[in-house]
Amino acid sequence: MHDKERGIVPAGSWDPVEAAALETVGGPVVDARSGEFVRRIRTPRSAWTLRVVTAGDDGRRLAVSHWNKLHKGLLVAALVRERPRIGSVRALVEWARSNALGLEVVGDRALDLVV
Repeated sequence: MHDKERGIVPAGSWDPVEAAALETVGGPVVDARSGEFVRRIRTPRSAWTLRVVTAGDDGRRLAVSHWNKLHKGLLVAALVRERPRIGSVRALVEWARSNALGLEVVGDRALDLVV
């Protein structure tokens, strides 16, 4: 299947693009797709992965599975509503926190949305 059929869309645009074209995007690229889609079509090395987690009583982070899409959708909906100019992952995290979204950098090219 062609990348355009997978719905890869850069921020600020509604036009699907080839995965390779994401390397030319002026801001951070966040891959919010499920693991199955990531395995089928890899994103550029510069992309950040996003997972939805909750903090357990012992502080460990546990993956959210059932409500995963809802929480990713809330993040994307806020981005679409506000259309902030974000030039870095740090700016994205700061914007998310100012909108009561628990987005955190957790590793090399990895983000957690803590719900």
